[in-house]
Amino acid sequence: PEFDPFPLRPRIFRKDMLTGELEVVSVAADGTIANDRCDRPVIDGSGQIVAFDSIATNLGPIDPSLAASGRVWLRDLAGGHTEPPD
Repeated sequence: PEFDPFPLRPRIFRKDMLTGELEVVSVAADGTIANDRCDRPVIDGSGQIVAFDSIATNLGPIDPSLAASGRVWLRDLAGGHTEPPD
């Protein structure tokens, strides 16, 4: 994504240490930037799956009662999917 409509919200990025390229990880499957806080990232050993916590409501289907307390999301960087782990 090139335009960030929420520039002051914390984001999750992955940096390619060979090329220096930064990739926004905290996005929905369609590339839409998360509309609220994202934090506590963890990346798997392959560098392709990133788990993070977010209170964003636009990353995928979410129970509205859980939105305020946050939810864990998994971003598959190779497949371009963002979804909850369950």
